[in-house]
Amino acid sequence: MRSRRNLRSLIIRDFALHRGSFAFVRYMWPLSRYVSPLKPSHGRSAVELPTDPKAIVEELAKQEFLLSHLHDEIKSGISDPQKEEQLWDVQRLVTQLKRELKALKRRNDSAFVDFDHEPGPCLEMFEEKHLIAVQMELRSKIESEQGAIDQLISQINELKQCPLSLSVYADSETLPLTPNEEKMWAEKYEELENQKHTLTERIISERRKCVSLLAQMEMLSLANQNRKSSTYIGGLQY
Repeated sequence: MRSRRNLRSLIIRDFALHRGSFAFVRYMWPLSRYVSPLKPSHGRSAVELPTDPKAIVEELAKQEFLLSHLHDEIKSGISDPQKEEQLWDVQRLVTQLKRELKALKRRNDSAFVDFDHEPGPCLEMFEEKHLIAVQMELRSKIESEQGAIDQLISQINELKQCPLSLSVYADSETLPLTPNEEKMWAEKYEELENQKHTLTERIISERRKCVSLLAQMEMLSLANQNRKSSTYIGGLQY
């Protein structure tokens, strides 16, 4: 009976952690009102590029910002094949957008009078950058939890194939749970679910605040650097 209880508690714990990680990804990732960068297409389907000059310029700025972030992540020494593949996909999309921009400019130069200067990064772009980092971190944790669950399932299957190893618990394993025990496990599971939900909501709230603060700090730092550069150049000209 003890072995059965321990096994059930392990499964409940891992299942709660696993579902909590997925819930965190689902609630953390969306951004309100901000249109995320286009995702490169895979297979035969081609990504639908914007046709309006302003939309192309804005999308190009987002993709180049994302590309710069991916380059920084890879240069930091983090080995992630998925991230490297994403970098090449984004690079191809940047090339496509630049080609489309040049083609439109050749057809109608007047449409680009207001777009001579590329837009600088906005706060939402910095937030997206940090959300990407959060997504990568959570993906790694989910894969780690999934590996632990797979290992636990493998151990269970091995025990099932070795009757001798279960002989010590044969009597207890064949005994059904009493109604009180069933009720106890149901209440314990419900309690863990409520705790998981509460903790997930708190973590989501705090991580969103952190992402927003990091984005504001990075944007202010960039603005200060640009202001210092402008002051320095103005002094040289004077």
